[in-house]
Amino acid sequence: MIATEHGLLGADEQLSEFEHIVGLTEDPNVRTNDGGCDPFGGFVIGTMAYDERPGGGAVYRVTPEHQVTELLSPVSISNGVQWSADGSQAYYIDTPTRRVDVFDVDAETGAWSGRRAHIHIDSARGYPDGMAIDEDDGVWVALWGGEAVVHYDAAGCLVETIGVPGVTQVSSCAFGGDERDVLFITTSRQGLPDDQEPSAGAIFAVQTGSRGAVAPQFAG
Repeated sequence: MIATEHGLLGADEQLSEFEHIVGLTEDPNVRTNDGGCDPFGGFVIGTMAYDERPGGGAVYRVTPEHQVTELLSPVSISNGVQWSADGSQAYYIDTPTRRVDVFDVDAETGAWSGRRAHIHIDSARGYPDGMAIDEDDGVWVALWGGEAVVHYDAAGCLVETIGVPGVTQVSSCAFGGDERDVLFITTSRQGLPDDQEPSAGAIFAVQTGSRGAVAPQFAG
């Protein structure tokens, strides 16, 4: 599954053939952002306005039958989304809120309800951006402006901070490697002069003491 500016494509493993799956928005001022597959075979993806205006985006779910339903709106800068191991909860970041929120998930429809704050990110740390989850329901949050990824346990308590020295704009993270215990960290050069932060825009890798959750697959 590949997110385009305004929708989703399906691709083969060689990335040589592409199939239009669905359009999400026709607004030229809005684009897709972070997304992922839920445990029930749907694909969830958020949108945001190019000018980052408050309330310019929404969160959608694409069913295996390629039907689009709206899960949440309005949102401003839709970012990380993950699910608990049992599929009963969804964790979600709308960056300007400085929170990771948690929702109850309907196993039949994939719908979200019961929004409440799970983690508050202190203003001194930066803004929460992309997110990964481990097999123990610990969340790993990239901090835009914070030079770090922060790891919280299932109860929302801070466990560790992984610094990314010299790179302020840490954008996302994902587990990989043969044992799913390597955390890959993406960074951004957005808005930076050429002579600043030479490592910005690189992908970093760090060995962890955790194993990432097995990512669900789109059933469509």
